[in-house]
Amino acid sequence: METFKLNLVASLILKRGNEILLYKRINTHYENGNYGLIGGYIDGGETVYQGIAREAKEEVGIDIKVEDLKVEHVMHSKAAGRYGEFITVFLSASDWQGEPKNMEPDRCGDLFWFLQNSLPDNTVKQIRSALENINKGILLEKTKIVILSPYGGSPEG
Repeated sequence: METFKLNLVASLILKRGNEILLYKRINTHYENGNYGLIGGYIDGGETVYQGIAREAKEEVGIDIKVEDLKVEHVMHSKAAGRYGEFITVFLSASDWQGEPKNMEPDRCGDLFWFLQNSLPDNTVKQIRSALENINKGILLEKTKIVILSPYGGSPEG
């Protein structure tokens, strides 16, 4: 019997006043043309805090101290096909060093600041769901696993 494996992912809610930073996804295997958060897989040997600080440096060229990060929400999701199941930890930061800029133009159409209560319609659905849960004070979704499709959308199951 094969051992169950779970992917660990972190997403960053970068806050500037009442705005958050989103990027338009391009040339990826998931949700192309939609707005997402900075983030990615956590590497072996690093904490979630270290991993999202690394991703912030790689994706938008900013430095974030781990003590300036706050866990806001945790989501369990299952992807269609071979991608498996994920735990995504959503962390926020209001303090960082440097000006965010697009460091991955091959995967990021551009960076945009949006009002937290006025996100674009084409925001990745599970990100919208996580932000709504954060606004309700929900740290962990207890009743469902979010089902993700490989090419967009996330019907909730």
